[in-house]
Amino acid sequence: MSEQEKRFPWGLIGAILAAALVGFAVFTWIRADQPEGGDQTVGHKQNPVDAAKHWTADKMKAAQAFPMPHVDGTDKATPKPEAEKSDEKKEK
Repeated sequence: MSEQEKRFPWGLIGAILAAALVGFAVFTWIRADQPEGGDQTVGHKQNPVDAAKHWTADKMKAAQAFPMPHVDGTDKATPKPEAEKSDEKKEK
């Protein structure tokens, strides 16, 4: 066998690794520019007349409040009992 047939194709392997590195860098750069899933607002359109027909007086009376997250950064899912809230107001 001649010397040229025994050589390992290092140039080809280097080019493949360089292309993979560039592809990974582009992928992470694009992902970094996108906002996280929790920050996106998803909206929908609803006809106000249909909504008014749906929410009758009986349904409004029977509706329960939905627990909303706190926006002060603590993100506590459970609201404080009324007794604790009144104690905090007295301390201030």
